[in-house]
Amino acid sequence: MTAHRKIEALKSNREYFAAGQLARRNCLPRSFGCHVGMKSTLDEDRAEFFRGHDTPITYWALLAIEDGEWAVQFGDYDRNTVREELEDMATSNRRANLKIVQCTDEQSSIDRIVADLNAR
Repeated sequence: MTAHRKIEALKSNREYFAAGQLARRNCLPRSFGCHVGMKSTLDEDRAEFFRGHDTPITYWALLAIEDGEWAVQFGDYDRNTVREELEDMATSNRRANLKIVQCTDEQSSIDRIVADLNAR
């Protein structure tokens, strides 16, 4: 029986200390869980934690015309928050010079939209 199988057999019998000792004697990496005799789930736990965070999220940006070009003034993940900011800015700016745009929360997405509007 290989060392891995012996360790797995010890872990299945809940003999974690003995499994940890055997793993350490066989110079197995820490990721095998030799410190407690259990296989580490760190990689799986990290993947589960970050799942969904690697995809862009809808973001709302408030743009205003400054010196003849559109520029970002404010942004938030909640459209109502951006709308409230627009209403506050509308008291000192013409409504036609303000715009709310939908994008992702990546800076490149926001920059692309601003550049497209300025190219018109």
